[in-house]
Amino acid sequence: LGLLDQSPFVLCVSRNAAWGSLEAVLAALREQPGQLRFATTGPATLLDLGMRELFTLAGLPFDAANAVPFAGAGEAAQALIEQKVELLGSNLGDVLPAIRAGKLRPLLIGSRERFEGLPQVPSALEAGLAPLARVVGWNAVFGPAGLPEPVIAAWAQAIAGLRQDAVWQRTIRAEGSVPMLLTPEATRGFLADQVALYRDLGRKLGLV
Repeated sequence: LGLLDQSPFVLCVSRNAAWGSLEAVLAALREQPGQLRFATTGPATLLDLGMRELFTLAGLPFDAANAVPFAGAGEAAQALIEQKVELLGSNLGDVLPAIRAGKLRPLLIGSRERFEGLPQVPSALEAGLAPLARVVGWNAVFGPAGLPEPVIAAWAQAIAGLRQDAVWQRTIRAEGSVPMLLTPEATRGFLADQVALYRDLGRKLGLV
């Protein structure tokens, strides 16, 4: 029925990490292949596939760092805070509180533009990794198949109306997401692109 927002991918290190930039991290990965660790929530999850897509786009192998699984995004972030791992790639919304608290240091926002809440952090486009912008968390409204057209139209109109809702817009951005209000047709196109992206990544990893 309509896409609502997207939460961009973000690469983080701990506040005490020696690396102050994406370039420094990539150099360390090249110098120490397979030695650094990144937190994940398991194979075929965004935290895992996002990092592996980052590696590939940077010209590194899929296993440039070792994946360490955790039960959820919160545990993965805490593992980085406690320096049980060296890297974390996650939805911005899941780690923004820790970033604001100074517990995590963001090095890259996986989007085509800088996130206005973290203007000092370069975007994937600036880093030459523009395709990473496709790796995002997102929220959408769905309904059962066969909904009457008037119902679909009413939902589409309500979602489109959020463009004029300044409070909703501010709230979404404050939570680490970007408003991305799409029509039902455009949402189907977005979902098809997401399925293709993760299917291709899964095939590269031998997961499908």
